Amino acid sequence: MEYTMQVLCCILFSVFITLNLGFFVRLVLDTINDRKDAKRKEAQEQRDIEYHNKRMNDFR
Repeated sequence: MEYTMQVLCCILFSVFITLNLGFFVRLVLDTINDRKDAKRKEAQEQRDIEYHNKRMNDFR
């Protein structure tokens, strides 16, 4: 009985650690992707503004 409890506790602990590591890796990857997306959106907005200004100058 004591041995089975030890095995079950080790399995439970292993699952807990694995899930926590997976969550941490996902968190880091999401943070990196969010920063890349923010930079892309900022660059896209800048290009849109430049395009709009050029079009308005050409229109006049």
